[in-house]
Amino acid sequence: MASQRAAHIHSSCGIALLGLTAICVSACSEEPPRIGRDLPSAFADARPIFDKRVKEHFPIGSDETTLLSELRTERFKIDTAATPASPYGASAAFTAHQLVCKKTWAIFWNTSSGKITAIAGDYGASCL
Repeated sequence: MASQRAAHIHSSCGIALLGLTAICVSACSEEPPRIGRDLPSAFADARPIFDKRVKEHFPIGSDETTLLSELRTERFKIDTAATPASPYGASAAFTAHQLVCKKTWAIFWNTSSGKITAIAGDYGASCL
C-alpha cells in the first residue's frame, strides 16, 4: 500500500514538473516584432533581409514620428542619445528572451528636421 502511494506521488510530481516546464518554455519564448518575423534561422542569412525590411518599411525621407510610433507599438526600447562609437544618432532594440538564447532586433537611424536621413537594421542573438 505504501509503495503504491509513493508511486502515485512520484507520478503526480512528474506530471506536475512536465506541466510546469511546458508553461515556463512558453512563457520564456517571446513573439518577435512584426518586422522581424519569419527570418531565416541562420543569422548570417537573416541580417541582410532584416536590414532590407527596415529600409523598405522606413525609407529615407520618411517621418521620424511614424518610425517612433511604430517602434513603441511593437515594444522596442528607444534610445535617442547618440553614442560616440555609433554613426547613428538614435537606436531602438527589441529583445526576446527565449529558453537558452536572447534574440535582438535593432534599428539605427539619423534624422534631420524630423525626416530619416539614414537607417539600418541588425539582428542577432547571444546564447548560453
